[in-house]
Amino acid sequence: RFTEADLLIHGQAYWVKGLTGTKLVGLRRLNAGTMTMATTSQGISYFEQQLEGTITRFSVEEIIYLHEFDPDNDLAGVALVDVANSAIESEYNADRYIAAFFDNYAMPSIIFSTESDLPETEAKKAEAWWRRLFGGPQNQHKTAFVGRGLTPTVVSFSPDKLALEGIRAEARRSICAAFGVPPTVANASDPGSYATADEQRQSLYEELI
Repeated sequence: RFTEADLLIHGQAYWVKGLTGTKLVGLRRLNAGTMTMATTSQGISYFEQQLEGTITRFSVEEIIYLHEFDPDNDLAGVALVDVANSAIESEYNADRYIAAFFDNYAMPSIIFSTESDLPETEAKKAEAWWRRLFGGPQNQHKTAFVGRGLTPTVVSFSPDKLALEGIRAEARRSICAAFGVPPTVANASDPGSYATADEQRQSLYEELI
């Protein structure tokens, strides 16, 4: 399980051998995120682990090293997390957008414009007035009349106007595709598709695992 996780996240997995003399008595996983390797044209020279500023060197004979396929490097591996990175970022940023929208009490961003010059001090007064009138959940749904020739213009959209549901669904499908996991198995699909859950789970075992 740890090996699979390291391969998916880092593209590489490392285990150090526990030896009594020359006899192998155990294995210990090394965090792939702390590991590096030195290479030459002849292959891997040694491995190093950096933990809290301390560097430990391991010989090639001490380490069991596994890696995913990398078309550009015979000694390294491409992490599937990196392959799915754009889709992961889309899903993550969609969550952040929704959270920020409600942190702002479900109010879109607004710009006030005027055809005349507005001194910075007057602009700050207008901004403070707007925040005082509408800031906080207790001040929502109020009505205001804007003076000084200021015209409010909404410059952001509410989540329902951004088709976030479709964007997030496509991002989840892309993530599942990168990892080879059917969306139903990952609980990333519409509940109506669970009728084929058994077939998708069987496909996961037979074709991926």
